[in-house]
Amino acid sequence: MQPLSNFSSTLYDKYGVQTITAIVNDCYNRILSDSELASYFVGVDMNVLRKHQVLFLSYILGSKRSYNGANLKSAHTNLSVTEEHFNRFIQHIDDSCRYFNLDLEDRAAFVARMRTLKYFIVHQ
Repeated sequence: MQPLSNFSSTLYDKYGVQTITAIVNDCYNRILSDSELASYFVGVDMNVLRKHQVLFLSYILGSKRSYNGANLKSAHTNLSVTEEHFNRFIQHIDDSCRYFNLDLEDRAAFVARMRTLKYFIVHQ
C-alpha cells in the first residue's frame, strides 16, 4: 500500500508526529472505553499497539519513513471485525481529530484515507 503523496505529506507535514501520537492515544482511550470495541483489545499490549499505530498512521499520512509493520489484512483476519465496529473505530478517530483541532477539511481527508482501509480490516 502506498501513501497518497500530495494529500498525505501535507497532513503529516502540517500536524507532525506529536499530533498523530496524541490522536492515537486519545482514540485508543475512547476505544477501550467503548463496550462494543474494547473486547478486540483484551490481552493486547496497548503500548506496543499505540506505537505501531503511530508509525502506520504517520506513514499513510506522508511520513518519509518506511512502514515495515504487519500486513494489514493478515493482522485483522482472525478478529472478525464487522462493518459496524469499523465505523465505530472511524468515529473515534474523527472525534480524536476534532478534539485536537484538526481543520474540518483535514479531518475529512484523514477519515477518508482511513475508510479506504476497510477492505483490509472488515472480514464479515
